Amino acid sequence: MSQITSEWVQLENGLRAWYARPADVGPHPAVLIFIEAFGVNAHFQ
Repeated sequence: MSQITSEWVQLENGLRAWYARPADVGPHPAVLIFIEAFGVNAHFQ
């Protein structure tokens, strides 16, 4: 099992995204989560 690298990414208009990826070379599957008005909380992180 590979290690995970994750960080906050600053987007346009003051929005942020939580970006997580395997540390090793892919290809890897992807998952996109669109969060409601309260943003990315600990549950989704």
